[in-house]
Amino acid sequence: MRKAICFGLIFAFLLSIGAMRGSATDLSELIKRAGKGEAEAQYNLSEMFRKGDGVPKNTADAAQWYRRAAEQGAGDAQSALGKIYRDGEGVPKNDAEAAKWFRKAAEQDVVEAQTNLGLMNANGQGVPRDYTEAREMVQKGRGAGGRKSGTRTRHHVPQRLRCGAG
Repeated sequence: MRKAICFGLIFAFLLSIGAMRGSATDLSELIKRAGKGEAEAQYNLSEMFRKGDGVPKNTADAAQWYRRAAEQGAGDAQSALGKIYRDGEGVPKNDAEAAKWFRKAAEQDVVEAQTNLGLMNANGQGVPRDYTEAREMVQKGRGAGGRKSGTRTRHHVPQRLRCGAG
């Protein structure tokens, strides 16, 4: 019985070493691709830095990689960069910059960005208050995102924007 347990522990340890080596190789390859300018790799690397997934958590590095991907037109990176500026995560809080990036992502039909831009318009946060545009953005997000987006939006959007009242 002890031999079986020892063998199992050693086997699990060796598997974890192999997984770590694979992860290090994958990370190295991802960094190389991101450095060459691949927007998808830049976005994935920024997500890892933001979450601390396989690398030490570093929101400033995450923001830099999001920006690189966003400047190449990656909608998800643009939306993430908007959130980072809105929340001041790894960069100084800047609502106008957040709205700029949400708008770029919203133009690419990124549902979360449409909803966030709508809320910023409704609150006059980083942009002049504009209930018409706010309603339009929220409705776009709900229409494009289907039921899941509509459910999420319903919890975060003021009643006047959901019903069409101004």
